[in-house]
Amino acid sequence: MKFAAGIIFLATQLAGGLCVAVANDAAAAECGALGVMVADESNHASDVRKCADHPIKHEDRRKTWESLAPFDNTTAASTLTTRNDDACYYDAPSGCSGGYCWKACGTPGDGKWCWTAAGDGSGKWLTCKSYAECNPKASCGKGIGCASCGCSC
Repeated sequence: MKFAAGIIFLATQLAGGLCVAVANDAAAAECGALGVMVADESNHASDVRKCADHPIKHEDRRKTWESLAPFDNTTAASTLTTRNDDACYYDAPSGCSGGYCWKACGTPGDGKWCWTAAGDGSGKWLTCKSYAECNPKASCGKGIGCASCGCSC
């Protein structure tokens, strides 16, 4: 009887490992070039987004303008037409571009910005239809293998 219980225990452990492998393969197929998010020990799996990178490349944000938080345009550093060539951004403190929230980050005036994500930055990318739906206090996206994560130009 003990032998049978040991076999059953081993079989259930192996089956669980196979389920994880299938799930990872499915996530890899779904995420494609965005890569699969790797959770660290501090995150619960349900709080971590499936795909690591942001659907809109960091450098492409300016090509998808939708809604900007109010800012003083008399001191704006650039115009919408010239921003496509400028990696840094100095105008609105936050906004909604291509249906995703972003915010200014880093040292004020250095032009750095980030895509925002739920929780500590490992969660789902925050979506929007207007800058008013974006929280400038939300976390910058973070993740291993995420080129669009963090605060940068």
